[in-house]
Amino acid sequence: MVLVSVWLYISSTISLRETPNTQYSYENYLTEMRRRLQSVHEVARRKLVSSKEKSKEYYDKDSEIFEVKTWQNVLLFDETVHRENLRN
Repeated sequence: MVLVSVWLYISSTISLRETPNTQYSYENYLTEMRRRLQSVHEVARRKLVSSKEKSKEYYDKDSEIFEVKTWQNVLLFDETVHRENLRN
């Protein structure tokens, strides 16, 4: 029991004093880089979805809902006509 606690104390103090010397092979480096990129991609995706939801809530807060019934006349905005008028 005492021997185990002494060994744990020595190993913990040594590991805190010395910086680990990590040797990467190409395969280990690529595996680690792939893992990091996947985790960063997941975080970015979650933040993008969250931002998109917040933007939609902000937009929907002030938008008006209207119903269009069958055979009801509606006015459509044709962007191509507007662009042609600006060119001339």
